[in-house]
Amino acid sequence: MQMKKSNYLVLASVLGALSLASVQASAEDFFQPKRNEISAYGSIDNQSTSNSAGGPSTSSTSETVVGQFGHYFTPQIVGTAGLMLTKTGGTSSTTITDVTVGGKYYFKAGKQGDWTPFVMADVGLANFSGSGMSGTGYMLDVAGGVTYWVTESAGINVDGKIKTESISLSSGGFSFTQTTNHAMVEFGLTLKF
Repeated sequence: MQMKKSNYLVLASVLGALSLASVQASAEDFFQPKRNEISAYGSIDNQSTSNSAGGPSTSSTSETVVGQFGHYFTPQIVGTAGLMLTKTGGTSSTTITDVTVGGKYYFKAGKQGDWTPFVMADVGLANFSGSGMSGTGYMLDVAGGVTYWVTESAGINVDGKIKTESISLSSGGFSFTQTTNHAMVEFGLTLKF
């Protein structure tokens, strides 16, 4: 099952609609503290894969798109929930879909014109499909980066992330565990509302 461009377009459309909804707040709401954020990221990353069946380790390039909702518990602590889609190409095209929960810590409350460093971490469920195989497992990631707040509510992000996925795969009665490690640089946008 290949990741289709339409999946990326659906994710972008949902994030766009949510962004427009957040921008349409009344003037009175504009001056209230922002309690939520929506982030969208994209990356092209390097990944290495090994498996418990003793097959060869491989390295490849993959594309990742992330959509994430966050709720501010304090001006610097954000709880997050997200969806991450990763696609590899080449002779064996695969798709990994991660559903995540996690947290983000901003080292200061960002205002317009600020460069605000942050760290974040996620855990989640991973679903693998492609190359005649399917399976489920878990994922973990940690990242550090910076947001430049263009306005009080809109920021541009860049971060470095390390992610690992462990997935139990099966194909034609044969089962094994695949571990994939990603090192990525992500670029994206964050909107507070």
